[in-house]
Parts: sequence; structure tokens; C-alpha cells
Amino acid sequence: MHTVIASIVSVVLSATALGPFQVQPGFSGTSLAIAPASAFVGGLAPMPGGHLAMFDGSSVVEIDPATGVIVRVMFTPAAFTFGSFLALDPTSTFLVFGESSNGTLTRIPLDGSPASHLATVQFNYDGAFDAGGALFVAHGNVTFTGTNLVRIDVDTGAVQTIASLPGPSGPIAIDGAGNVLYGVNSPAFPAPPGSGSIVAFSAAQVAGAPAGGVLTDADAQVLVNGLNAVSDLVVDAEGDWIVSDSIYGTVTEFEANGVVASILGVPTAANVSVTYLAFVDDGATHAATFDAFQPAAGGELAAIVSDFATTNELHSIRPQRAEFEVLPTNPVPIGPFTVTLERAPEQGLAMLFAAAASSSNDAIVLVGDVPLFFALLPPTLVQLGVVPLDSGGAVSLPASNPGVGASIAVQAVVFDATLTARGTSQVLDLGLQ
Repeated sequence: MHTVIASIVSVVLSATALGPFQVQPGFSGTSLAIAPASAFVGGLAPMPGGHLAMFDGSSVVEIDPATGVIVRVMFTPAAFTFGSFLALDPTSTFLVFGESSNGTLTRIPLDGSPASHLATVQFNYDGAFDAGGALFVAHGNVTFTGTNLVRIDVDTGAVQTIASLPGPSGPIAIDGAGNVLYGVNSPAFPAPPGSGSIVAFSAAQVAGAPAGGVLTDADAQVLVNGLNAVSDLVVDAEGDWIVSDSIYGTVTEFEANGVVASILGVPTAANVSVTYLAFVDDGATHAATFDAFQPAAGGELAAIVSDFATTNELHSIRPQRAEFEVLPTNPVPIGPFTVTLERAPEQGLAMLFAAAASSSNDAIVLVGDVPLFFALLPPTLVQLGVVPLDSGGAVSLPASNPGVGASIAVQAVVFDATLTARGTSQVLDLGLQ
């Protein structure tokens, strides 16, 4: 069988670079209009079952991100207010809604019970829960020249200041180890390019405050420098940091190993901001990660995009694997045809494999910390070779079918321009008439 596959491949595949493709490498997404166009959307949080909670400018609502349909209204403030954040507690039994007009924090049970006042924290900007159920909130002072990070007991409403930092408020997140991450912004507006950063206080530091003293910026570890305007910050299931930029309109993922991936690029429309993020994990046990060129099961990032006047959109973003396209058709009739690998890393490489069949249960091979989902089966597995990818992350493979009357499964391992493995393609089941 090895000989049969090799002979088919020798006739079928020869590599030629294709012209550039207009693709977003490694991710795919959809967008929906949500909330009134001129509303100030003030918070976004994941809900059980894959739905989202959002403050749409007038009420906290539960929405279906697949359709944008409001499932239910969960809470409506008594008067107009500017929403700051929504945070889901770790037991998934209630949300906390923060608003900055009056500084109130409201506890909203998911079972439909009445909402209740939790605490008042002036100029609250963002909030996040740790695994133990404590709520951490970033809030500014009256002059917006300083920010406090506070810890709130959600049973009593007691507020403790754990850190005091210079500058206007930024987003806050808690990673899986209990470290508190915070986005630092410049007091200048608009924020000068490169003036923002992400810093962290360790779980041990946070546990020791304020009894051991209120923490300051001198106690913080700088994780990332050179950012612009840090608007929101979330941590994915793998522990990577995902940051949105409210002025320059980008979303970027930072991995602990130093890999940086652009998820959303600079928008073509003027005055468009990415204001809120929420990472949605289905909770299932799987090896997929929320990284470029990985399977979509790695999770979903929800992002609110707004120009604060005519546009409020929900963008739902998932990883996307490289994929094959066959022209003119598959199964392939006798004669010439073309196989194109696309949506792969720009200026990278693809290592091609073929086998007589593929499996629905992928074998997972770790290359460093990158999982490669490989579906081709031995003993007929053969390596076809390595082909370069063009500036659009694609390569064209012109071929000819002499009439072999067989089928093969083809899959690629894709590498970026630094020759780092990033993932595997979807499997192409190629029929040759």
C-alpha cells in the first residue's frame, strides 16, 4: 500500500507558490449587531451553556451569541447609568454588575431571584473573581490620577484595598494560579503608542495584603510592555493573556512562552474600539487551545466592537485550522486539477503527509507546548515533502489524475516563518476517479 500511495502522490503533487490571499491567519469569526446602535454597552461576561451576559445600555440581558437574540432581561437599573463591568462568580450562580455613575455593585442571581446591592465602589472600572469567590475591582479616584485594586467579600460586602497604583483605571483579571493581572494606562489621552503594559501581583502578595501593607507599582511584576490603550484583559483556559486596545482597535494574545498572536487587526473604519472581551470555554476536557491554527474546540473569544454612535457589534472569534481546497471538484475526474492549502501561517512552511485513510480520533503530538492533532493512520502513512507558503499563507499544488481509481487522506503540519510548528490542517479526503 505504501507503494500505491507514493505512486499516486508522485503523479498528483508538485508545489508552486500561489499569490497572496486576503485571510486572517489562524482565526475565524462572525459578527452580529447587538444593542441599540448609539447605546453604551457596559459589560460582558460568559454564562453557563455558552450564552453571554451584557449590559446593553439600559438593562443586563442574557443573549445567544449565535443569533444575538435576547434570551431574557436579568436586571434593569432604576435610572440611566454607565455600566462598567459584569463578572460571573466561580460557582456560576450569580453575576456582579458594576456601574460608574453612582459606583454601585449589584448582585444578580442567575435563578431569577431579585437582585441586591453588594457594595459601593466609586468610579469602578472592571472586576474579576478569583477561584475562591472573592471579587477584585479596579476603581479610580476623583481626579482619575490614581487607581485602587480592592477585594470584596461577596457575602458581607466588605471592601479591602490591596493595591494603590498611579494613573487612570485599567482592566483586571485573575489567572488560574490566583495572580492578579492589571492593565496599566497612560494618563495622557489619547494614550501614546507603547505607553501601556500588563503587570501582575502574585497570589501570595495578594493574600498578604492589606495586613502586610497595601501593594504599590513597585511590588508588581511587569509581564508585557509596549502596549497602547489597554481596554480589557481576559485569561483563556491555557492561561494566556488576551488584551484589547480601545484606541487602536486591536486584540492581541500573549503566551507565557513569549509567542504573540494578533487576533483582530487595526480596523478599516475610523473611531472603532474593542471595548469588552469575554472568553467562553465549553468546560469539556480536551487538548485544544485558543491559539492560531488550532481546532475550533479551543474556545471562543467574544468581543464588543463599538464607535459609540452608530455601531455596536458582537464579534465571536475561534481558532481556525489551515484547510485544503480542490478544483475543479472532489472527487477528481481524470485530468488536471489543483489542490490549494490556505489559511496557513504567512511565509511559513507546510509538511505534507498522506495515508490510505484517516481516523475520527486524532492522535495528539506535542511539539513544545503546541498540540498537533494528527488523523492519518499507519501503516500506510507517508511523508510527501515540505512546501513553502506565500505571503497569504497559501500554496498551490497543480496535479493530474491519470485515472487511478483510489482515494487518499492528506494532512499538513504547518510552521510559521520562524519554523515553529503551529498546528495541523483539516484532513483532505481526496477521491481520484
